[in-house]
Amino acid sequence: MLDDETGEPLTQRADYTEEALAQRLRSYHAETVPILGHYESMGVVRKVGAALAASEVWESIEAVLPQKMLVRLPPSLPATQEEPASAPAPAQS
Repeated sequence: MLDDETGEPLTQRADYTEEALAQRLRSYHAETVPILGHYESMGVVRKVGAALAASEVWESIEAVLPQKMLVRLPPSLPATQEEPASAPAPAQS
């Protein structure tokens, strides 16, 4: 297969196989879903649909995160269409 825009041959990661996907899904259902259930019962999980335009997804994220968790870019660093106008704060340890 070729890239639609450049015409260059497409490459595929070695772990992009049906078997690898099945294993990732098994891991997700065995390890992640129970954790989500635990935190949903505590009322701290917020779901955001990602099948929208990036700007709409980001607006949804901003709507569910506390304002103190958001970082604004200074005016000298304007966001592009690919980048949100603000970004989540880095994780603190």
